[in-house]
Amino acid sequence: MFTSKGFTLLELIVVILIIGILGSLGFTQYTVALERSRTAEGIQVLGAIRQAQLGYYLEHSSYADNLTLLGYFPDVAVYLASLKYFTGNVRVMNGSAANNGAIGRVRRAALSSNNPFGSYCLDINTNGTITCCDSDLDWYQTGDPPDGSCHKLGFKKYDD
Repeated sequence: MFTSKGFTLLELIVVILIIGILGSLGFTQYTVALERSRTAEGIQVLGAIRQAQLGYYLEHSSYADNLTLLGYFPDVAVYLASLKYFTGNVRVMNGSAANNGAIGRVRRAALSSNNPFGSYCLDINTNGTITCCDSDLDWYQTGDPPDGSCHKLGFKKYDD
């Protein structure tokens, strides 16, 4: 009578396949969580811009449409100096209907090794609501970035 003291090749291949599938699912969730944590930087900057915009509105009865007009608000300068993921992609808007009522915007750079989600932007309006847009064509004229970043990150989009 023959007794086996090991695993067959088929059993080993099945186990490796199962481990590979579970690993790929885990990695996908990890990248979403990592990018979601990086959006905290943008949200922090948007909060400072909102505070500065509300202060500017009290003095001028309108919202600033230029970042230099908010330059004398120290929180904005501090946050802008410490940006890592939204570098150079901060914009101030006047809250008009053309901007969907937004008074501040940060945009994540295009697809790269540290950003598998592609380009997306976060906007804040006067009441503090943060919304997401998958593309920002008035800044990024080379074409539509991949859709779906806002959905993957759990943000509400303008057209939702």
